[in-house]
Amino acid sequence: MLKKKGFEVIMGLIEILFLLSKSKDLRFINDNSYISVDEDNKNDRLAEVFQYVKSNYKEEISLDEISKIANLTPTSFCRMFKAKTKKPFVEYLNEIRVSNACKYLIETDLGISEIAYECGYKTASNFNKLFKKLIGTTPKEYRKNAVA
Repeated sequence: MLKKKGFEVIMGLIEILFLLSKSKDLRFINDNSYISVDEDNKNDRLAEVFQYVKSNYKEEISLDEISKIANLTPTSFCRMFKAKTKKPFVEYLNEIRVSNACKYLIETDLGISEIAYECGYKTASNFNKLFKKLIGTTPKEYRKNAVA
């Protein structure tokens, strides 16, 4: 591609995209994907919770607030959430926030602290710690490797 000029660059890009579309060897950039709210979950008590988190992950979400959305007590909500998702609500919320942070790291030039704030974290140090725990690398290294 580096040696091609003009229209050859576009044809080379199309050829690469074609090869990628046919490839069975897939590796997602972000392994912590969102839990989707699909048709099977429409009648599920957690469907509204997933939608609420997806729309409000930037804000502080308390256990009392989210359990009211599910129309449960905080204790019942925690028990049900863990039974259905195999993880505590706080872990799920952090995964959503870090997933969105990955998107910001790839698609924007915002600083790490700005991204942390945009994704609902109050301190960059807490964000960095959780990011490394979930992704296995620091946000700075993630951005560097994603761009390379």
